[in-house]
Amino acid sequence: MKRFFQSKWFRIPFFTLTFAFALIGFFLTGSYLAIKMKWTNDSGIVDANNRYFSEMQDKYDQSFRKIKDKTKYEDHEALHRILILNKYYPKNAAFILHAYRKNHNAEEILRMLDAVDIELKNDKAYSKEVATYFFDKKHRKPSMKHESVYEWMNIVEWQTFKEAVAKDKKLIDSAANLTGVEPRLIVACLVGEQIRLFN
Repeated sequence: MKRFFQSKWFRIPFFTLTFAFALIGFFLTGSYLAIKMKWTNDSGIVDANNRYFSEMQDKYDQSFRKIKDKTKYEDHEALHRILILNKYYPKNAAFILHAYRKNHNAEEILRMLDAVDIELKNDKAYSKEVATYFFDKKHRKPSMKHESVYEWMNIVEWQTFKEAVAKDKKLIDSAANLTGVEPRLIVACLVGEQIRLFN
């Protein structure tokens, strides 16, 4: 038995394993001490896109919702920016335009365009044109007072009237079936009679 322990077939594997376990233990102990003593701490850096993400958060959390409550001007912005993108990257513009046509969600499209702006922040020509658009938008913002060139379509009564006619669709269709008069002609008479009372 003693000869077995002294043989190279025992000693070499035994000392190899012992040495390996010792190295592993030394590594784990050293790692623990390094973490505990904060030797591995490294000062972080601000991500290069941090400013863009902060601007997007402010935009969609606050200002975008305020605009959305007042007008549908974001549709104009989305389509205009898609046109700008189309000059430089028509394939990406086509993908985004397809998403707009499918969902008609301007907020989602503007998020997609903002993601594109981050990716293309080093493309000077594209970035300059987008910056020019935002500058013009800020300094020559169109009046949001009227949605239509026809004054009577901008007043609250017209919006209420449209909703009322939509709710009474079944009744109008029923009257049309009984009288043989087209529903559009009945609604046309309603419009004339109601607009008379608007102003």
